[in-house]
Amino acid sequence: MHQHIALGAEVLPQTPEQLPVTVTVVGDRIFGSVDRVLATQARCLADVAGVDLLAVHFSGNESNAEFLGADLLPDTGESFAPTCSWHRFTMYTVRGVVLL
Repeated sequence: MHQHIALGAEVLPQTPEQLPVTVTVVGDRIFGSVDRVLATQARCLADVAGVDLLAVHFSGNESNAEFLGADLLPDTGESFAPTCSWHRFTMYTVRGVVLL
């Protein structure tokens, strides 16, 4: 949170800072808790880049979040597994990378 203190100034409301979020694109599926607009933008970025596996980073999870960057090799380890646990028995092969 940011707090502004000044003598004789009006009190400004405190706004909580949003944490960066990552959307992971695997084929035609999108994983991550973000607004539909961001999910669509992540899918479009993967399409334009011509990749089936992409991690897209945003400044927050709301539709007005800023694009921070993208990775061709997203983290598909333990932190990613709970997001797609219902897929745990399905094996995906995306451009030579095997995902469980």
